[in-house]
Amino acid sequence: MTAITILCRCIPLMCFLLAGCAGFQLRTAVVSGPEGRAATAALEKMSADLDNCRCFDAEVTVNLAVSGWGRDRAAFFSGYLQTMAPSYLKFIGVNPFGQPQLIVSLGNKRFSTVLVPEAKVFTGNVAGNTFAKYVPAGFNGRDLIALLTGRIGIDDATIRSIREGETAGTYWFELGRPGETGRAHLLFDPRAEAVMRYTVVDSNDRVLVDVSYTDYKDNGACRLPGKIHIESPTQHGRLDMVLSDILPCDELPAALFNQVPPPGFESIVVD
Repeated sequence: MTAITILCRCIPLMCFLLAGCAGFQLRTAVVSGPEGRAATAALEKMSADLDNCRCFDAEVTVNLAVSGWGRDRAAFFSGYLQTMAPSYLKFIGVNPFGQPQLIVSLGNKRFSTVLVPEAKVFTGNVAGNTFAKYVPAGFNGRDLIALLTGRIGIDDATIRSIREGETAGTYWFELGRPGETGRAHLLFDPRAEAVMRYTVVDSNDRVLVDVSYTDYKDNGACRLPGKIHIESPTQHGRLDMVLSDILPCDELPAALFNQVPPPGFESIVVD
């Protein structure tokens, strides 16, 4: 089985990586008073600064590994990633000759996946059942860009508690969102002004998504992670993504994210 076939069949894992594992428990000391207020102010400042970061265009390499389903599977891909607020994303995977093999587009309302070797295009509504099937509980389309860039928004979240991080000077924030029974944990480094880790857990403390961010780089008004690691413990899956040649921008045309099916490709609409 070729790498492109493996990757195409694992697209939902590549994009969203469902997870569920033993409970996530923080055992470090609770932070309050002036220290807690200072940590919160630093996180809020970072969130406000990211309002100036509207979009970016980067080269990307992807390593995907999944165990189970009868055997282990792995795929390596390189290509291009473009994102724009509030919820636009486009990934173009290419072969060693630079020819597109996989195109994944996400707009405000529609998504599409083009499997070039199979001459098929899948399209659907981001509010539909198919899209929701591959999104962990407590996670939605608007979070996808935040997941891939380390720009985890806290505008609609409540800070439930703050604890010391395992490394001096870092802090774990427990977040809750309206209408959600689970919660998120965010590891923040005020000195680096960066989110280092983000986990989403359900009401039983089972991890749905566990993401680590490293190698942050300044790119104009944006400060973005150069390396992203996503774990899916129960499904024994992991995704490593490396961004390079990141180009900041003020705006990208929305039409860029509306994928038009190539002539002769089979078009399949999913709910």
